[in-house]
Formats: sequence, structure tokens, C-alpha cells
Amino acid sequence: MRQNKILFVLSLFLFYSIAHSQKLLKVPDSLKNYTYDTFRAKVYSSYDDNVTRSSIYGKFNLLKAKSEHNTRETIYGYDLLAEIFDDFNQSIKYSDSAITLARQKYPKALPYLYFTRGYVFYNKKRLKESLNCFLTALKDTTNLSDQRINNIRYSIGLIKKTQGNYSEAIPIYKKCLARAEKIQDGNYLRYLTGLAELYNWTGNTEMSEQLTKKGIHACGNYDFGDYYLPYFIANRGKNYLQRKNYTAALADLKSTLVNFKKNNDFSNYAENCFYIGEAYTKLDQSDQAVRFYKKVDSIFNVQHDISLITIPAYEKMIAYYKAKDQYREVIFYSDQFIKADKVLDGDYKYITATLAKKSDTEGVLSFKQSLMALKTEKLSLKLTILFLFLGVIILFSLLYSNNKKRQKEVEKQRQLFEAYTKEREQQMILTNESLKRVTKKASIDNMDENIINHILDCLQKFESELRYIHKEYTIEMLAAEFKTNSKYLSKVINTIKDITFTQYINTLRIEYILNQLENDKKTLNYTIQALSEICGYNSVQTFTRAFTAYTKMKPSDFIKELKVNSK
Repeated sequence: MRQNKILFVLSLFLFYSIAHSQKLLKVPDSLKNYTYDTFRAKVYSSYDDNVTRSSIYGKFNLLKAKSEHNTRETIYGYDLLAEIFDDFNQSIKYSDSAITLARQKYPKALPYLYFTRGYVFYNKKRLKESLNCFLTALKDTTNLSDQRINNIRYSIGLIKKTQGNYSEAIPIYKKCLARAEKIQDGNYLRYLTGLAELYNWTGNTEMSEQLTKKGIHACGNYDFGDYYLPYFIANRGKNYLQRKNYTAALADLKSTLVNFKKNNDFSNYAENCFYIGEAYTKLDQSDQAVRFYKKVDSIFNVQHDISLITIPAYEKMIAYYKAKDQYREVIFYSDQFIKADKVLDGDYKYITATLAKKSDTEGVLSFKQSLMALKTEKLSLKLTILFLFLGVIILFSLLYSNNKKRQKEVEKQRQLFEAYTKEREQQMILTNESLKRVTKKASIDNMDENIINHILDCLQKFESELRYIHKEYTIEMLAAEFKTNSKYLSKVINTIKDITFTQYINTLRIEYILNQLENDKKTLNYTIQALSEICGYNSVQTFTRAFTAYTKMKPSDFIKELKVNSK
């Protein structure tokens, strides 16, 4: 037993000694019985764990083919090494050898070889050469399988997508998806998630949602479903973001970060971080937003890669720190922005020439230069004293200005409160008149008067019993309670109340909480969250929007004024 362990250790030592010397002259006796398929399997199985071991297996595979004078396997041996080598120049040399030999002795392998070469260029962000290789591979598809042809077309679509030419990429992805579904291609989920993402990027949220839902359901039917499921969930989060459902967007986008990190998919990880930042920005949580924008920068520092989607994160951070007068950070992220923009131009210079640049790099560079000039001037003692003096003047000016602004804001809030009070009195008069009208016979075109009166009676009971504060109502739910249909209910509310259903519910709830605030002083000390729940809202944001729309004041400002006027 001990002897076997020693032999095993020695064999490992010999293997890695060969690997480091890279002088592979013949296949070792222990590997002579390996078939080409066995070598290929060894190459792929060890690639993720040990690239050196994988390349050694690949070289032994090539040595076997050469020693047996097997032209076909020699060509594919070169191609395999081109595919797995991390060194770009070495990969291209192997690809050149494979293509040269194939042209002379085995031309039908050329489409397959150009497909591999296309991905070597793509991984180096040399998109023009990559696209040319894929197009060359499609010139003769006689000896290619349907799945391989579909994969090449998808690769062309992927380049279009990377370029930002989404409208050109979509029809390619659609054809690939349809073909994959027909031939039961294992790449079906890959094409589906790509197309769903493209529709999201082009603003076709409805179509993106349909494909995302389809993809989530389909993941259970494919071997790689667990791998692709997080991608569909992330895309669902992006769709939520477009639908302004920011809480749901954050939940989906955050939940998939761990999967992207596990897959070493830093591109999608950075993209998710950017969209999380966007969601927090929409929620006015700028500190949280910047925390995730910074993750985009961290990934750029490690991977030296950026995309058209994520580069606006720098503009967001620069604006954030500029607003806080933290100019050291402004200069730092301006530098990072300029570096990232250069990488973007360098990686995609073939495509950015035809695209209008969205990033104001010239403005950032100019602003940064101004800051640096200011920094240099401060080295002068006289200017330092002058700036200190000016700083004191500016400080007092700002304090005076802020005080004036505060007084103006207080006066503005007071005027708004008085205007609201007068308007509310007028509304009460109008409401009473409206209630009188409701008690009379109402007439609406194409509706039976009995139905109208039944709905009006139900509405009066609904209001008097305060049922609107107990749960979220949709018009369908309320119509079901009234034993009528939503169309009739909507028509009665629109005609008699002269408002929409949503406005009707919001009006009842806000009127209810206003009465509570005016008549029960305890409620003046309640939190906004508590007030929103009291009148039937599940969301503070929804309550705040409805309250502000109705009173022209934020709840917090309204309560302040009410407290002042209650003294």
C-alpha cells in the first residue's frame, strides 16, 4: 500500500515536471492506451481546476496524432489547443497551424476551425476579426451539424449584442431560438435568456417578461436549468425595474449575485450591481446606490473590462460626490471613468465609431483638470490665505442664504397649508352636494337605473363602514363584493363621482387620515408608516404619493403645520 502511494506521488511529480519544462517529445507509456476521445475528455474535465494539466493533455493528444500520422486528429489537436490556451498569441499560432493543414489536406474541417478562431478573437474583445471568422465559418455548412450552425449564428448575434446593435441582434436570436426548439438543441435556454435580455434593453418589457416567465418554467426541463435559472430571475428583476417595482427588482437582482460570483460571471455580476444601484437611486437612497456602483468599479479594477450598460455608474458616482463637495472622490472616479472609457474604446473601437457616445468623458476630463489646477494653485501661500478668507465669506453667505431659504420654505409650507385648508373647505361643500346628487335618481347612458342605484347604495355603505381602510382593493374585488361587474362600477364612479376608481379609493383614505390628524392629536406623533397602515396602504411610498397629490404637501410637512396651528 505504501509502495503504491510512493509511485503515485512520483508519477504526479513526473507529470508536473514535464508540464513545467514544456518539452513534450512523446506520449508517456502510461497514456499510450488513451484514445483521442479520452484525451479530449481529460482536457475539458481538468480545464476549470488546472489549466496547466489541461494543456499537457492537449499536447499529448497532438503528439499522438502526429506520431500516428493522423491528419484529421492533428488538425483537431491544434484546434483544441487553440481553444484552451489562455495566451492569446499562442492560441492564434495553434489556430493558424490547424487552418493551414486543413486547407492542404482536410478542407471540410475549416468551418469548425474558424468557429473556434472566432471565439479566440471574441474573448480578446477583437470583435471585427471575430465576426469575420464566424461569417467565414458559415460559407460552407455542408459538414456542420444543425446545432453547430445555430451556435455560429448565435455567436454573430452575440457580437451584435456586445456592440449595442440590439435591433440587429434580436432577429438572429429569434431564429436561433426557433431552430433550437425544433432540433431540441441543448443551448435553448442560452438563446432564450439572451433574447429576453435584449427585449429588456430595447424597452420591450412585455415581450421580455413573457420570455423570462417561459424560461423560468423551462429550466425544470433541461439539464443546465439550475445554471440558467438565476439569469432569468435577474432579467425578471430588470423588468421589475422598468415597471418601477423597485422593491421586487432589488429582491431578484440581489438574490442572483451569489450565483454569478460562483460562476465567475463578472460581467453579469457588474451589470446586476449597476441595476441595483439604479433601483436604489429611484428610491432616493443614494448612499445605498453608490455602494453598488462602487462594485462596478471594483470589478473593472480586477477584470479590466467594462460594458456599455455599466459605464454610466461612474457618472452617477461623480455626481454623487460632487453634490457632497467631496472632490478627492470626484477626482478619483473621474480618473476611473476616463480609464474605463479608454478600455471601452479600445475593446470596441470597431463598433463605437458607429455609435453615439452617451458618456460625457470630455466634460469629466475638463472638470478634473480644473480641480487639479486648483489643487496646484493652493500650494501658493498667498492664494491659500485668500481662499481661506473667501471661504469664510462664502460660509457666512451660505449660512445667510440657507437661513433665507429655510424662512422661505417655512413661509411656503404655511401658504400651502392655508391654501389647502381653504380648498378642503370648498371640497367639503362640493362633497356634500355630490352626496345629495347621489341620493337622487341618477341616469347613465346604456345602464339600467336599478343597477345604478344598487351600485350607489353599495358605495354609500362601503364608505360609511370604512371598509376602504382594511385592505388593498381592486375594482374587480369591489365589483365582486357588490355583485356587479367592474365595467358598471367603473362607469358609475367615473360619471357620478367624476373621478377614476384609484382616485376614489385614494380620496377616501386620505380624507380619513386627515380627519384623524385634525381630530385626534395622538395621531400627530405617529410615524408615516403607521399613518399609511391606519388608512389601508401597504406601502409608505404609495401613501406619500397619494397624500402629496391630494394636499400638495408631504405628510411630514403637513403634520408640522398642523402642530403649529393646533397650539
